[in-house]
Amino acid sequence: DTARVNVSVIAQTAGGDPDAFLRGCNLVLTLERLAAPDVERVYELSQRTNQLNVAATRYERDQVAAMAAGADVDELCLTLRCADRFGDYGLIGFMRARPSEGRIVDFFMSCRVQRKRVEAAFFAWLAGAMAQAGARQMTARYTTAARNAPAVEMFEDLGFTLTRDADGGWLTRSTDAPFAGSDIVTVSAPDGSAKAEAA
Repeated sequence: DTARVNVSVIAQTAGGDPDAFLRGCNLVLTLERLAAPDVERVYELSQRTNQLNVAATRYERDQVAAMAAGADVDELCLTLRCADRFGDYGLIGFMRARPSEGRIVDFFMSCRVQRKRVEAAFFAWLAGAMAQAGARQMTARYTTAARNAPAVEMFEDLGFTLTRDADGGWLTRSTDAPFAGSDIVTVSAPDGSAKAEAA
């Protein structure tokens, strides 16, 4: 599958600099509000995603359907889709958040786009949205599970700090701090705007 280019191979074709290659890949991250046509895919993603599932959530179909119907008006539920010049990765992630509180309720993402700066671009966009809603800090609950330690590593690489407790811990980060490499990926946001976040 030409869409699934490994970053370790990428580095070899860009003189050892993966970011230099990624800038030429025309990566686009499309964010859309969760809607009925995507309920099944988000349900499946929640069931199958282990490593990059920070809260270790396993949704039932009716829970995803309720979110798609807008059952909680204070929540923002987004799907993440990614494509580049090699192909279309499809729907690769989901986020559930309460922007005015700076709270990330859930975030899970397919490993196939990890380390392509997609996560940096997404969280840079989210930090801006939360700051606009009045939040100065972003928080996410980490729930320890058998295989999701890579989710914590990803958040920490993005500048989040983990405060541990018996069940996992809380990840926190300022909404004002920049995200390195977030400008590599163009973000198409739910309001129809398209932009590349500044690093």
